[in-house]
Amino acid sequence: NGGNAPSNLNNVRVIYSNNFAFVAVKYNGGIEAWGNTNNGGTAPSLTNVREIHGTYDALVALKLDGTVTAWGAPTYGGNNNIPSTLQNVNSIASNPGAFSALTTDGSVYCWGSAGWGGTCPDSVLNSNISIMFGYTWGYADSTCSSQAALQNTRGESGSGTKQTYYECSMCDSGKNQSSA
Repeated sequence: NGGNAPSNLNNVRVIYSNNFAFVAVKYNGGIEAWGNTNNGGTAPSLTNVREIHGTYDALVALKLDGTVTAWGAPTYGGNNNIPSTLQNVNSIASNPGAFSALTTDGSVYCWGSAGWGGTCPDSVLNSNISIMFGYTWGYADSTCSSQAALQNTRGESGSGTKQTYYECSMCDSGKNQSSA
C-alpha cells in the first residue's frame, strides 16, 4: 500500500510512515508523500516541517512555528480534523487511531478516533503531562524499543517521592521509575 517513492526524491533528512503512506522531510523543511492517497499518500504543500507523526490512516506535521497540519482519513485524525484552538505545539504523540499534542503552556489536545483516545479525558487535561519523544505507529515497528513514552510525573503528597510513569500504548507493560 505504500506505493513507489517519487523518482526525484532527494535531500531527505528523515522518512516517516503510517500503515499506508510514507512522508519524507527534506533538509529545507519541505515534505514529499507517497502511498495510498486517502490515507496520507498525498500531502499538502508545507514548509518548515519539524517532524511527522502518524496514525493507522492519517499523518500530521508539526512545523517549526508550533502549528500542526493533518491529512489522511478524518476518522483517524486526518484532513485537518484538529482542534481549532491548537497552537504553540511542543510535541505530538500518536497511536493507531488518534493524536495527542502538548503545547508550550502544558495544555493537552487530542483528536482522532474516540475509541483510540481522540477525546482527552479530564484527568489528562488537568494533570502535569509531558511527551518525551514522538512515535509513528506501524505494524513493522510496534515494540517498545523505539517508541513514544508518555511521561506523567506526580508528586505524592507528604511522601517525598516523585513517580514518573513511562507508558507504551503498544506494549503489555510500562516502566515505572521512582526517585526521591
